Amino acid sequence: MADVGLAGFAWATAVPGTLGGAVRMNAGAHGGQMADHIVEIDVVRLSSGTRETWPLEALGLTYRHAALPDDAVVVDATLRFAPGSVAHLEAEIAEIRAWRREHQPLGDPNCGSVFTNPPGDSAGRLVEAVGGSGLAVGGARISDRHANFVVTGPGATAADVGRLIHEVRTRVVDRFGVRLRPEVVMLGDFTDVGAAP
Repeated sequence: MADVGLAGFAWATAVPGTLGGAVRMNAGAHGGQMADHIVEIDVVRLSSGTRETWPLEALGLTYRHAALPDDAVVVDATLRFAPGSVAHLEAEIAEIRAWRREHQPLGDPNCGSVFTNPPGDSAGRLVEAVGGSGLAVGGARISDRHANFVVTGPGATAADVGRLIHEVRTRVVDRFGVRLRPEVVMLGDFTDVGAAP
C-alpha cells in the first residue's frame, strides 16, 4: 500500500498471518492495530453457511480480541487508509523491518507473539524473568532473541508447542501471579497438554 501512497498500515510490516486472522484478533504492533482501519467485515458462519456483514461498531474490538462468534470465519474486510507520501511510507517500513530483524527471530519458523502483554508489563520480560529464554519441549523452544516467541525446529509438533506454552504460563503464574493469555489461537484439543487458554 505504501507504493500507492496509502498510509497507516506500516505497523503490519512482516506480521505473520492472514487478513482474516488479523481482524479476528485485532492484530497490532508499533502503535497501530486493525481497529484503526476496519470499516466493515464479512464473515461466513460455519454453523449455517450464511454470509453476514458486520460494521466496525459491532466487532467489540479490544486489545488482541474481537467479539466474533467462534463459528464466524472472516472472508472479506473493507479497510480505510489515509493518503501519505510514498517516500515517507517506504522509510517507515524500512525502519520497522530493521527493528524486527534486530529484535525478533525472523529466521526461525514462528507464529509471532505467543502471549498478549498484561497491563503495564511485557509478556516477553515475564517469560525471560522465569528462565524461559531457550527453554525447549521437543522441537519447540522459546526464542533467545525474543522470549515472547516460540520457534520450531525439525520434528516439532503442535503438542510440543502446547506443552511449552503451558510450562511458561505455569512458571509465570507461580512467580508473579500473572496468568499470561495466549495471543495465538490453538485449533484442536490441547487440554491433555495443559495448554488450553
